[in-house]
Amino acid sequence: MEPSSAVGAAALAIAIVVIAFLSHRATATRRLYRTEVLSCLARQEAQARVLTEEDVRDLPEPVRRYIRHTGVIGQESVHNMRAVWQGRMRRDPRTGWFAIRAQQYNFYGDLARIFYIRGRMFGVPVVGRDLYSTGEGRMIMKAAGLIPVVDVTGTEMASSGLVTLFNDMCLLAPATLADKRIRWVPIDSLTAKGSIEDAGRTVSATLHFNQDGEITDFVTDDRYMESRGRFRKIRWSTPVGQYKDFRGIKLPSHGAAVWHLDEGEFTYAEFDLQSIEYNTASYY
Repeated sequence: MEPSSAVGAAALAIAIVVIAFLSHRATATRRLYRTEVLSCLARQEAQARVLTEEDVRDLPEPVRRYIRHTGVIGQESVHNMRAVWQGRMRRDPRTGWFAIRAQQYNFYGDLARIFYIRGRMFGVPVVGRDLYSTGEGRMIMKAAGLIPVVDVTGTEMASSGLVTLFNDMCLLAPATLADKRIRWVPIDSLTAKGSIEDAGRTVSATLHFNQDGEITDFVTDDRYMESRGRFRKIRWSTPVGQYKDFRGIKLPSHGAAVWHLDEGEFTYAEFDLQSIEYNTASYY
């Protein structure tokens, strides 16, 4: 073999080994996500029952109207949810967007939210997992499955995780809004405030609706923005729209995530709902 050929073969072999190593590390985050989902599936206690008008009788008028509009009255109550997304994100207002795909499982007995995301940032594969479970929160993101981009936990992440789970309940699982752990305060015909308690922690949000009975925004002051390991409590909202029928349930199919900074609004994520399933017993 010519020397140049040998060098080329060696370089190819090294490249293959590096790619295999990075691929293995990238799948480690996916395996973590799978393990956590399976653990929640194994311990959930499903109680099959139908959501009735009696269940929503005491809710504020706009919340009650929204639940009816989605079509969940008369359907089975929800004890878990699986959703698939695509969209785009960015790290700060000065950087460009990068495309993402994501999936998540939420559980509404012992409250849990497990979110898996993958994309490319500056051409480098990025994977991440955002978790709220047993009253604790942790977010991890890695570039090439190897280099930590984000790894944060603690009280702030727990509050952020719980309020994000509450956001999902409002936007994606309207049947769960009859949950007794939520305290509702009516504001007016198009606005209501909800607070949810879990593991000794309470978070709140104001929900905005339109005349058609659709939820249009979720606004909270109980979520933290993380930057370089430091947290700031900043107003966070998720305006939504483009309602579609998902297996007989009307849900918003498009949404954004917005930080309300002193210098102005910063939209850091936009998502499109691809599919959603309730009360699944399987991981896939």
